[in-house]
Formats: sequence, structure tokens, C-alpha cells
Amino acid sequence: MADLLIWLTLEVVFGFLFYITGAAVLRVVTFGKSKVEFYSFSVYRDIKQSKSLNFSRVQLVGMLFYIVLLLLLFTIR
Repeated sequence: MADLLIWLTLEVVFGFLFYITGAAVLRVVTFGKSKVEFYSFSVYRDIKQSKSLNFSRVQLVGMLFYIVLLLLLFTIR
């Protein structure tokens, strides 16, 4: 039971982190023309339950940002 609780907690925390990062990256890359909004954590949980496709894309951009960042850090060393 504790494993499930830890997994759900990490999924929500990392999902929110990836969403905020993805929204910021999209705003920077499109010079503010992106209509992706920054949501608070409580609004994030409500929207995540609706499984919005655009929402998943923003999270994917955030995840890819961290993957590229890690790859750059490992190749520089």
C-alpha cells in the first residue's frame, strides 16, 4: 500500500514539474505567442483528471527539456 501511495505522489509531483517546465519552454520558444497557461497545483490536478491532449503535449515538452538537459550534462563531462 505504501508503494502505491509513493508512486502516486511522485507521479503527481513530477507531472506538475514537467507541466510547468513545458509551459515555460513553450512560452520562451514562441516568444510569448503560446496560449499555454500556468496553472496552480490544485487546478493542475483537476485538469489532469480530464486527460486533455494539449495538457499531455505540454508535459511531454517539459520531459524532453529535462532529458536534453541531462544528455548535455553527461556529454560535457
